[in-house]
Amino acid sequence: FATGPHGSVEGYFEYLPGLPWLRAGIGYYVSHFTALFPYLTTHIKGNPPGPLVALHLLGISTPASLAALCIGVGALSSPLAYDLGRVLGDERRGRVAGVLTAFSPAMLLFGVTSLDYAFASLGLGIACLLVRAGPRALIAGSILAAIASFSSWLLLAIPAWAAVVTWRRHGRGRAAALGLSVAVALVVLNGLLAVVWGYDPFGALSATSSAYSHGICLLYTSPSPRDRQTYRM
Repeated sequence: FATGPHGSVEGYFEYLPGLPWLRAGIGYYVSHFTALFPYLTTHIKGNPPGPLVALHLLGISTPASLAALCIGVGALSSPLAYDLGRVLGDERRGRVAGVLTAFSPAMLLFGVTSLDYAFASLGLGIACLLVRAGPRALIAGSILAAIASFSSWLLLAIPAWAAVVTWRRHGRGRAAALGLSVAVALVVLNGLLAVVWGYDPFGALSATSSAYSHGICLLYTSPSPRDRQTYRM
């Protein structure tokens, strides 16, 4: 797969080599996600089908455009961390959180080269909404959390964290309302995806779990171009 003028071995394990599977349409890819698992690259196997669908819809097909997306969305992590710190603490804590996020070694080392940088901003956005008071923020945060669950399994931990924070700050009633709101949003979104595109979230999660349980060697075993031709679209 073309990864630039100098090439990259790591590029073979990223998202872009999986874009050809969407030539038959988003519905085909989403409904056949678990069946395609043996032919998908490492990073695609580690998440739900959302990231590749997003790249397809945005027309991103080159390393440069993908890097621009990661940088652009990931750059929001610092102001979002500032906002979260200010909501949970005060102005000073918000500023400290924003600065520490901006200069975090993890952000500096991996931000430009990984969609995880964008996932970090997405997670912070969910957190900022869910810890706020008011039904509008709760509804918006629940919807964003449901959408995020189609992109990264790890982001499902954010609503759980927000529920604990809400419980500690405002009591069990508010925490229960938050959990119920997020649960409803997850059921509605995944139900719509199942009806419209035949998405099987439990099958996708099971396939990812199986890949990890078989060890890192299996997870990093990506098909050769000849092997990919054996699966006809």
